[in-house]
Amino acid sequence: MRNLKIVAAVASLCALLGTSAYADDRTTGSATLVAPNTQAYVGTFVQNCSSAVGKIAYVGVYLGQPIQIQGRASIALYGNSGFAFGTSPRANGEEGWVTEVGGQSKVGCMPFGTKVLLVSKPLGPEGPIVVLASGIIK
Repeated sequence: MRNLKIVAAVASLCALLGTSAYADDRTTGSATLVAPNTQAYVGTFVQNCSSAVGKIAYVGVYLGQPIQIQGRASIALYGNSGFAFGTSPRANGEEGWVTEVGGQSKVGCMPFGTKVLLVSKPLGPEGPIVVLASGIIK
């Protein structure tokens, strides 16, 4: 009976260590995003990487306050390696209030220490780029 308890304990420990290692592979960081001029909280950047599926990364931002996008406007995420993800209304003239932005990253997983930017192009592709917030992945 004692041998059975030891084997069960070892098996439980192996299963626990295996699942925690898998979780570490998948989740690779987050960043608190703050406005560049006021340092006010804008949102939280999250990144989820899956090494089991060839380094596919999903990135997103959960905004503290909704942001309105309309017409040809867009909101995008950039990292040190360039454009990671962007979104805009589905049709010209549509508008909506965005509370979260995200999807599959175009640059893959971004390492700890990467500076991320949340930007807006309020007038569309030809207009100026406005930095809404920035943060460092930890």
